[in-house]
Amino acid sequence: MQRIQRGEGLVNAKERKNHESKAKKKGIWKGENQRKRQQGDRNRRNGHRHDEERRNR
Repeated sequence: MQRIQRGEGLVNAKERKNHESKAKKKGIWKGENQRKRQQGDRNRRNGHRHDEERRNR
């Protein structure tokens, strides 16, 4: 198995590939997906706050 030098030390190439595919599924990948995730988090937080305000009224 090929091993690749990375910042945090040696990581098995297969493990790294597995992690990348998991990260893509979770949508925490560079660029577009990351922006979409951050937007989603913001919407969720804002929506939650709005619900609380309505309940307290």
